[in-house]
Amino acid sequence: MLTVAVPPVEATAGTDSRCTWAVGTPVLAALAADAAAGVAGVVRLEVGVTDLVGTVVHQARLRLAGVTPAPADGVRVRVDQRDGGVEVELDLAVDGFDQVTAVARAVQRAVRDRVLHATGIRLRAVAVSVLTITDRGAP
Repeated sequence: MLTVAVPPVEATAGTDSRCTWAVGTPVLAALAADAAAGVAGVVRLEVGVTDLVGTVVHQARLRLAGVTPAPADGVRVRVDQRDGGVEVELDLAVDGFDQVTAVARAVQRAVRDRVLHATGIRLRAVAVSVLTITDRGAP
């Protein structure tokens, strides 16, 4: 698990600007997944072929340890070790009745806002791949 160091914020009444903290990439992935799932037009997050084996192995290890993993399938978080920049990639299924590019842009905004609000981390990039377009009304 990689962690992202969060720079200290300007001190306000009752806070200490010398404090720093770290956020694990699984936390960022769970925040991104939750934000994306709440966007109108997103049917579900998709697990791409490249992530399938890693996801299964990771979840099995967590379950063996007695930990329930936060849902983050279809989300990858990358941290640039040189400068600490954070990038998030999401794979989605969207509703065919919605404009795909509008849904993807809304997901980008939602993920950026959620991560910034929850952690103070400004994402360098949010990449959205639409793997499936579905018809929710189809049987």
